Amino acid sequence: MRVIKLFIASFFLISCNNEISQKNIEVKIIMEVKVRKDDKFQLFYSNSFFESYNEKQSSIVKVIGRDDFQEVELKIMKGFIPKRIRIDLGDNQQQSPIIINKITITNNNISKIYEGSEILEMFEFNEYIVYDNQNHSATLLKNEKNYDPYLISKNLDSVFQEILN
Repeated sequence: MRVIKLFIASFFLISCNNEISQKNIEVKIIMEVKVRKDDKFQLFYSNSFFESYNEKQSSIVKVIGRDDFQEVELKIMKGFIPKRIRIDLGDNQQQSPIIINKITITNNNISKIYEGSEILEMFEFNEYIVYDNQNHSATLLKNEKNYDPYLISKNLDSVFQEILN
């Protein structure tokens, strides 16, 4: 009986420590991009690989158009570890091609950086984006009714094992 109580107490302490340490997690997605016209980027995140995205688990950042590179920082709710993210590249249908120099996934001071062709190793572009890997250019497309350019990550478990440990 004493062994069972000791086991339960140990399990409770380990669970509490994991919960406490998870509260300190502050994940950010930082994109180094050239966006020539004003727009907004939206980040959706999910802790399930197959779950659909919702506004509650998202953040929006206004992007001011410039001719040079800028960092766009998208934040994930504190304590949340996503399995998958989706980055919407704006709703300005007159947007020029966006140059994506790099995408960084960071927790406090530990980061995983995707540059150049590495971006395609972790992210997939949807049918509203033609991505040129040579110059890292994302040309945003629209059809008669829809405009929804976004990129979606592959499973982020291995990334977070690397940056959280």
